[in-house]
Amino acid sequence: MSFYHPEYLYYLSALIIPIIIHLFNFKRFKKVYFTNIAFLKDVQQQSKRHSQWRHIIIMLLRMLIIASMVFAFAGPYIPNDSIQKNTSDIANVNVFLDNSFSMQARGEEGSLFEEARVISREIALAHKNTDQYRLLTNEESSFFTPYVSREIFLDQLEKTSINNGSMYFSEILDRLNESEEINTEKELYLISDFQKVQSDIDSWKVDSLKKVFLIPIIAATQGNVFIDSIWIESPVLQPKQNIKLHYRIQNQSTEAIEDLAVTMRIFENQKSVQSINIPEMNSNESVINFRLDTAGFYAARIEIQDYPVVYDDVFYFSLNIQNAINVLSISSENANMDINTYLRSDSSFLPIFMSENRIDYSSFLKYSTIILNSISKYSTGLILELNKFVNSGGNIVIIPNEKIAIRELNTLYKLLELPQVSSIDTSKISFGEFDLKSEEFEGIFNINNSKNKLEENTDLPYIKKKQILASSNNLNSQILLKDESGEPIIIRTKKNKGKIYNLYFPIEQKNSNFTSHSIFVPIMYNILRNVINSDLLYFTLGNNEKLMLNYSPNSENEVLKMRRINDSSEFIPQYGFQQNQLEISFQHLPNDIGAYFLKANSEIISMPSFNYNRTESYLSYYNRADLHQMIDDFDLKNIVVMDARKGLMKDILSEAKEGLQLWKLFIIFAISFLIIELLLLRFSK
Repeated sequence: MSFYHPEYLYYLSALIIPIIIHLFNFKRFKKVYFTNIAFLKDVQQQSKRHSQWRHIIIMLLRMLIIASMVFAFAGPYIPNDSIQKNTSDIANVNVFLDNSFSMQARGEEGSLFEEARVISREIALAHKNTDQYRLLTNEESSFFTPYVSREIFLDQLEKTSINNGSMYFSEILDRLNESEEINTEKELYLISDFQKVQSDIDSWKVDSLKKVFLIPIIAATQGNVFIDSIWIESPVLQPKQNIKLHYRIQNQSTEAIEDLAVTMRIFENQKSVQSINIPEMNSNESVINFRLDTAGFYAARIEIQDYPVVYDDVFYFSLNIQNAINVLSISSENANMDINTYLRSDSSFLPIFMSENRIDYSSFLKYSTIILNSISKYSTGLILELNKFVNSGGNIVIIPNEKIAIRELNTLYKLLELPQVSSIDTSKISFGEFDLKSEEFEGIFNINNSKNKLEENTDLPYIKKKQILASSNNLNSQILLKDESGEPIIIRTKKNKGKIYNLYFPIEQKNSNFTSHSIFVPIMYNILRNVINSDLLYFTLGNNEKLMLNYSPNSENEVLKMRRINDSSEFIPQYGFQQNQLEISFQHLPNDIGAYFLKANSEIISMPSFNYNRTESYLSYYNRADLHQMIDDFDLKNIVVMDARKGLMKDILSEAKEGLQLWKLFIIFAISFLIIELLLLRFSK
């Protein structure tokens, strides 16, 4: 126990006063003569020993009264060892008000955010008017605002609202140090629901000049139902194609959800409604089947209804329906033209044909796939441009020339990080084992479901010449097809953002009947459609994601603009051009969810959609006991967990910063001893 005014303890010398009174005020007995002995019946008998004990007890009570009063005026308290006292007369008060989406949840007295706002106001009013105040939120800019007076702080507090920001609590402490001088005393009041994904207490760094007060706001219920994610099976969408939209909805509550309505809208038109059930603390994955008849960009969304956390009840996404896939076929003079004939006949593709002697490298990024059809020589410039193309997300199909030297091929394969060739085999052999789980062979064969193999006696193409690989152990490569002897003859290799399909056999009619076989068309169709769509379904605000488009400006003065659908305001996004690709960064803008037009002059070149991050949707919190335990486990100093419900904020802050105040307790002791003395004098005679 410590004292604010220890000099008052000198007044304990007054304890001698009851002792002096006791020594000089013994009651003296007198002789009383009675004329009649009967009068003695009405006299209370009292022994000398009883009277002495009574006086001693009264003396002790008076000494306790004096001692209690002296202790009360000396300001007794039990110090809080985890917090150091301020040495400055003016306190720098930082109040972090968690305004993330999880604070929409309901507490005992309304929404958690409103409870936190009330507590923030009480903290300001509990401090001196001369102190300096700063309101911190999940917006990074709030850490670099100056300290203000209490009146301005309260005005800022009223204007603060919930937004999509969220940060780890270790970031709060780091940014607080960055925003001002290190050697300054600071008080930080952290008011939050303390979500587990956000409260990385093991990473906290608190110095001796920083005092952190944790004020948890406890939600009445911790349940939430939200749309977690969506995805589409097909990488390329075309008119009148059956589109399978997969979605996952999470039920983060202890009660099962029945007949939850899930609505899908294209622009503002309702496209589908489903009813689903989700067990408690589980998820549901379902599929919506639909089709769109015309090409173009479509803004879509999925909706549910849940309360009180509603920010994650809508999921926006965009669809780019393409009339045809741009394909470039580069062929030599002696190449088999069956593949070019097929491209001309299939309306799913928009082919461009070039001779190996007249290649326009600058146009590569306009295409989804480049087919190298029996090229006789690969120049260094061609290989470099192909490398750029595949790294940016394009696909390459390599069909080797039957007369090309192994050294020439290996130069190409090495620079593209493909398996190398060791020799040439000219024996006739048929196709053998297909990787039937791959997308390239989907829907082509009748499969023996029990063994996941082709039906016996399936008619397959043959080859008379093939390349033998030195090794096919490439971590990025997958063998799609082997011949009957088990040698790989078609391999898919992932390289950066794109893919390379390598046929290790020539397709001229004298070497193979592959191009005239019935499986040629469906295999090539699947390969050419298996491209990466540069138009992503959606982006997540705050993730600093980028959109890459194969787009070249029509003029040097061309300016890109973005506008939210059903909104008239426009802004210029952050963008630039890299290797003939348009790169758009969404680090700072937009700020709101929804679908946006991306325009170059008046032409719509893309339609990105944005959603809030779902991190805040998993409502799992630390309570006060958890926080106390973690502070002890990590041996954190200058951190106190406060319970804002148990009294006036002024008293709570005083106890948290100064320790447990005991002066009221000693006043109660003094009054209690006085009452006992009065009762003793009144009833003990």
